[in-house]
Amino acid sequence: MRRVLPRSWFVYLVECRDGTLYTGVAIDVRRRVAEHNAGRGARYTRGRAPVRVVAASRALDKRAAYRLEWAVKRQPARAKAAALRARRARPAPTKTRVADRIGAGKSRRSIGPQRDHRIDEGGAAGRQPGRRQRDAEHE
Repeated sequence: MRRVLPRSWFVYLVECRDGTLYTGVAIDVRRRVAEHNAGRGARYTRGRAPVRVVAASRALDKRAAYRLEWAVKRQPARAKAAALRARRARPAPTKTRVADRIGAGKSRRSIGPQRDHRIDEGGAAGRQPGRRQRDAEHE
């Protein structure tokens, strides 16, 4: 039986005619750029053709490519190409368990700001009485 290799995905950054940047994900970047230039690509690039590739990531799996695209889109325009170029030079991330990332032996609940859970004589601290409590007081 033949083993099927996963497809390689790429994140690309193109500069449109009006100077704006567009970030996308594709298996074949050349074909996708040709689609953008022919007016069959993303709606954003249809009126802004021709486009030219500014940067492209190295081969990734599909999930990693979409995550990188999301991260690049959140960057300011000046940092987008640098973010893709930096990602290209970095080795592929290894899979780690959630427990390894947040600290062994700690639960997720223990991370973050701690809330005061003390109860005073009047009920829960800092909260309004609930509907049942209000109804009981008025009976």
